[in-house]
Amino acid sequence: GMMTAKQQAYAWHLIYELCDLDPSAATPGERMIGAIRKIIGIEASAARPFAWISFEQGRKFLTTLKYYVDSATRRAAKGGRGSG
Repeated sequence: GMMTAKQQAYAWHLIYELCDLDPSAATPGERMIGAIRKIIGIEASAARPFAWISFEQGRKFLTTLKYYVDSATRRAAKGGRGSG
C-alpha cells in the first residue's frame, strides 16, 4: 500500500516542528519536497508530495524526519544553528 493519511499527517507535523526549530527561507512545502528527494530519492510534486511513496518508504521517511527533528532540538538546546 501507499503512505497512509496518518503517516502523512505525522510527516507534516514533523516538518512544521523542524521549521520552528531551524528556520529557513524555504516554506514547509519546499522542505517537505526536499526531504522526500533527499531521504527517499523521489521527485515529489507540491500538489501531491506523497503520491508515489509506499508504506515502507513512509516508515523510513518518518524515522529519518524524527532524527532531523531530534538533531535540530539538540542544536537549539546548545544555542547553535546549522543545516541537518
